[in-house]
Amino acid sequence: MSQSEFNNLNVLTKTASLNKENLIRENLLLKSELSAAIKEIYRLKNQNLTDAQLNLILSEQFGELQSTVFGSSSERYKKPEDKKTKNIDPLPKIKKPSERYPNVPVREERIVFTHPPQCDVCEKPMTDSGLFEESEQLNVIPKKFEIIKYLRSKYRCSCQACLVTAPLPNRIISGSAYSDDMIIDVVASKYCDLIPIERYVQMSGRGGLIGLPPQSLIELTHQFANFIKPVYELIKSEIQKSRVLHADETPHNMLDGSTTKS
Repeated sequence: MSQSEFNNLNVLTKTASLNKENLIRENLLLKSELSAAIKEIYRLKNQNLTDAQLNLILSEQFGELQSTVFGSSSERYKKPEDKKTKNIDPLPKIKKPSERYPNVPVREERIVFTHPPQCDVCEKPMTDSGLFEESEQLNVIPKKFEIIKYLRSKYRCSCQACLVTAPLPNRIISGSAYSDDMIIDVVASKYCDLIPIERYVQMSGRGGLIGLPPQSLIELTHQFANFIKPVYELIKSEIQKSRVLHADETPHNMLDGSTTKS
């Protein structure tokens, strides 16, 4: 192969300048040069190749090259699309309530026959196998109101000169007719769930507590605010120590549906 032919080959490697005739001519030229190079390599190894052996070596090398360039791990490889099969998303697994809400306690309730059933074949009474078929339901226990009656023991001395009564536990509002749990429920419903006191009274009435005075519940929120005021002051003093202060000015719309007042 002459120097001029190599120069022409470098020019024709540009895709824009190649045509069918040039591709065929350059392919035959490269194939002949490759065959001559392989023969020379084997001649230096004192091995003379026949034409059949040379064609076999060329086909093997071409197969390895094709596998490397267009193999499944190559970026050029495109897996043929099967038109018969379509990608179907798997159906989502339906979780049981105990799987969705692992923090909710589970109460087991066994269901049995009042009278043992009879066999459909021999008509004899059937016995319990000890096996179960499980199913789950999410249940809610409605709010239950109760009255706590404290019985404070009184202690006396044998000399009959001293009588001591067991003290009441510490409470949010001392002497109040509402327990701490009741006070916290009213405050959380009003300020966390944005439930008006009047609506809270109606909800309590459906739960069996009829005639709950709303004004006394409003007074509970005021007294609770006084109870936690020291915590508020501590938070305020901690915030004031910061170099940068942020304020939340997000407005709340009025509950009566007004679009102009907040």
